[in-house]
Amino acid sequence: MEHANLGEWLTASCKRWGGRVAIDDGRQVVSYADLDRLSAELAAELKDGGACASEPAVALVSNKAMDWMVTLAIWRAGAVLVPVHRTSPAHSFQEMLKRTGARWVVDATGNFEALGGSVPGARIHAASGAPPAHRPILDAAALIVFTSGSTGPPKGTVISHEAFSGKLQTLEKILHFSPDTRSLLVMQMTFSFGIWVSLLTLISGGTLVMREKFEALSVLRTLALDRITTVAMVPTMLRAVFSSPDADIARALETVASQETLEQILLGGEPLDALVDQRLRVRFPRIQVFDVYGTTETATSDFILSPADSPSLHGTLGRASPGVQYRVVDTDDRDVGEGESGELLLKSDFAMNGYLDDPELTREAYRGDHFRTGDIVRIRPDGGLEMIGRSKEIISRGGNKISPMEVELMLLSHPGVSEAIVTGVPDPIMGERIHALVVPVEGAAPSTQGLKAWIAARLDKFKVPDAIHFGSEIPRGRTGKADRGQLRRTLIESSHVQGGRKP
Repeated sequence: MEHANLGEWLTASCKRWGGRVAIDDGRQVVSYADLDRLSAELAAELKDGGACASEPAVALVSNKAMDWMVTLAIWRAGAVLVPVHRTSPAHSFQEMLKRTGARWVVDATGNFEALGGSVPGARIHAASGAPPAHRPILDAAALIVFTSGSTGPPKGTVISHEAFSGKLQTLEKILHFSPDTRSLLVMQMTFSFGIWVSLLTLISGGTLVMREKFEALSVLRTLALDRITTVAMVPTMLRAVFSSPDADIARALETVASQETLEQILLGGEPLDALVDQRLRVRFPRIQVFDVYGTTETATSDFILSPADSPSLHGTLGRASPGVQYRVVDTDDRDVGEGESGELLLKSDFAMNGYLDDPELTREAYRGDHFRTGDIVRIRPDGGLEMIGRSKEIISRGGNKISPMEVELMLLSHPGVSEAIVTGVPDPIMGERIHALVVPVEGAAPSTQGLKAWIAARLDKFKVPDAIHFGSEIPRGRTGKADRGQLRRTLIESSHVQGGRKP
């Protein structure tokens, strides 16, 4: 493998492309030479401070140009990158530090709000204490990416340099990145999709244009004015653009469609629904659209529906990427046939090392040597795989994956809540909205806004329920367990969604 270490690969790219613009975040422009020099300085600072090989180091990120300086510095110091959004609530952040055992928190802005405030002139916060004990799972690891699970707190997915760089090399052969590429990234660097799009741009000598958040009008204007050739988005973003009644957005959309600069749109993070797909192809018939499906645990991009395959495999996941094999099985682990549905299992050359400090959860994630995606697909007569649902109860809201139980546990920590259950309800814009049913403690009267504020102070903002309903009991199945499926069905039929009865 030509490049088995992401830090070495990105450093080589910096030295090759020198004075070319590497990153532009709208406020700061960083050249490849700047990225090389500044990351080397910070890596030396980490090493001089006692950072050890293969120990976790947290990078506080929010799509700023200097965030990639921090990322590269951590890799050059031999540490394992843990990307965390710099606005994460202190409660969530401290829990993550505890779980990883990270001693180092690095932020190019010196704004360590989650640790108590700004530190003028400082870019590294070092916790006291000895290095964490050696964990074999972190040997040669590049990333620890926290992903939501269906049964509690987010899981720390450990991905090796070899796996992620191997996946990038396969993507190089499929996607059209070059020194002329100008990629627009509005997804966060805490997500695997955002990380690989950024890396693929930078190792190709292109320019990464970053924005801290998605705002439809701002993004469309950036596409038009900044000569963007490639944009990575989740379908929810396109829904917001296409459904907006705003005249300025409509005009900006026409401008982008009339230009010839934008060459390709990369979509992922959630299923692409038929209506958005149709609008996209009618509005941008010249632009190549790549619809990507994958899991963090398999280094993403396990299936790609390319423009060449779209006519014949329209409505499917596309073709398996190089290095990926799959099975579709029923609950008895038997392969299903044409016209049947089952769980999609993946065998990847680029699979994770495992979940951090949780070998049992890692074992449960596999059937033999195939990773269990939890996604249910149907095999079409032409062999294409149609996504029809998820066996896991993860909520997909705007491309973000939310564990219902994580939100439930936070609701239950409120002194006025006796019981709580959370589910996702279909939504034409966001894909799904988060709905919670709360049973108050007798004599208590928690408010909707109060509960939302309680969660917002402790979890990421995208995990705050869109709607909170109150009742005297939660739905339960025959075994007495809380039944999220029943809540979901009731809400869809009820007045909260379609004008029927209340839950």
